[in-house]
Amino acid sequence: MRSSTLFVRRLLIAALPSFALLASACDDNDTLDSPSDAGAAGAAGSKEGAAGKAGSSGSSGVAGKGGSPSSAGHAGDAGSSGSSGAPGKAGAAGTSGAAGKGGAAGSGGSSGAAGKAGAAGTSGAAGKGGGAGSGGSSGAAGSSGTAGKGGAAGTSGAAGSGGSSGAAGSGGSSGAAGNGGAAGSAGSAAQAGTGGTGSDLTAPTALSSVPAPSASNVGVGSVIRVTFSEAIDPSTLTAASFSVKLGSVAVAGQVSYFEKTATFAPSAPLAQNSHYDVAVSVAAKDLAGNALAAPYAWSFNTSVLAALGPAPVALGTSGNFAILAQSTVTNVPTSAITGNLGLSPAAASYITGFVPTKVGTYWTSPQVVGGIFAADNDAPTPSNLTTAVADMQTAYTDAAGRPSPNFLNLGAGSIGGATLVPGLYKWASSLTIPADIALVGAANDVWIFQVTGDLTLSSAKAMVISGGGQPKNVFWQVAGAVNLGTTSHAEGIVLCKTAIVLETGASINGRLLAQTAVNLASNAVTQPAP
Repeated sequence: MRSSTLFVRRLLIAALPSFALLASACDDNDTLDSPSDAGAAGAAGSKEGAAGKAGSSGSSGVAGKGGSPSSAGHAGDAGSSGSSGAPGKAGAAGTSGAAGKGGAAGSGGSSGAAGKAGAAGTSGAAGKGGGAGSGGSSGAAGSSGTAGKGGAAGTSGAAGSGGSSGAAGSGGSSGAAGNGGAAGSAGSAAQAGTGGTGSDLTAPTALSSVPAPSASNVGVGSVIRVTFSEAIDPSTLTAASFSVKLGSVAVAGQVSYFEKTATFAPSAPLAQNSHYDVAVSVAAKDLAGNALAAPYAWSFNTSVLAALGPAPVALGTSGNFAILAQSTVTNVPTSAITGNLGLSPAAASYITGFVPTKVGTYWTSPQVVGGIFAADNDAPTPSNLTTAVADMQTAYTDAAGRPSPNFLNLGAGSIGGATLVPGLYKWASSLTIPADIALVGAANDVWIFQVTGDLTLSSAKAMVISGGGQPKNVFWQVAGAVNLGTTSHAEGIVLCKTAIVLETGASINGRLLAQTAVNLASNAVTQPAP
């Protein structure tokens, strides 16, 4: 034990020079095992990353110089944000010994300022309107709006002015993208140009009237008509714009319109031996809105002598047709029809033998001086026909319902060779006419024939009017069928509950108004004078 203690003391004394040398080295500030400082790694660590341009994040702090292999360097401070900062530069690796722990990533430099937004594109200039088409051609389309600068939407091209229904201007093109901005949206389409010099600017005129100006001896059961130079807007024809006056008193009545002709139907018969004034004002306009070129006024006088016979049957708008049926109208060519032909509710395919050509709202045919109208024509024909058929049925009912006949079952239903004066006739059976008959009366006298059964006019036989009587005042109301024999001739308005058949070569001055069919075979049908 004593010997061991002596050994240790000797060993310490021998080592003292070495300890002195070691202390001297420490005074020179050399390190041994201490860790590197934060920011720069170790005493000789790199400086913190300078603020990076363009906003990238600073790189990690550099490892400390001379750090001992085991000690980790503290995380490098974040690079300060620069103006649109670039990333902080990384600290260089420490020498000697293993690198300290990587410095934490420098915080990102503040993001670069946003690129300036593209300025809004200015609106596309309005496309100039197409000029008026000559002769009514449509105005050319307005050109597209120019591209909006910098992306705002071009506004729509302006409406092309000028020609009727100018074509639509094309949309303004998309505005070009602004610097850094989104592209402008496309301009909207230009509006259609308004009608210009190609539109209807011609004022309508009144061409004729019935009764004629200064006419005398006009029947008290007459209607008043005016025919215009072009189609008129029916809504502008009223009792105010089409007036009839007895002195200063307005006559009550209803105005209707069909194919350029306006009709005023008095609510009651006109007064005997009286003066009437008629006026159509400039409130009447055509379909384009042009007012009548000038007011149209005239006057007439009713008959001095009272008409004989019953009051005439009011046909309403069915009086616009020479032939009107509901189921079929057939024809074996060639017939000659003067006046309009109508069919409703059946379609045009049930009108045969005319080879029609479509013209606007109706058809034409070389065999018809007038128009051919059917329920499947363009508007307003279907509604006009519906009204006309209803008026035909009303007229039939009126004629059939007239009471107190002047003559009942004359000739026991066979009247060949008879002379018939104005009045109301009735047969409770069928009626045959095996020989010519004469209807004798003045211009305003009226005949109404009520037939419960069929009416047959034998071949080559005729009805003859004399004394000034007119076919428009002769009414045949027939509940059964009507047959006009080969080459026979009839006068008057036929109001038939069923079918009317004209055999080859038969003719009539009047109207054929049937609630079923009308069958023709090379016939002449001429509507009566108004």
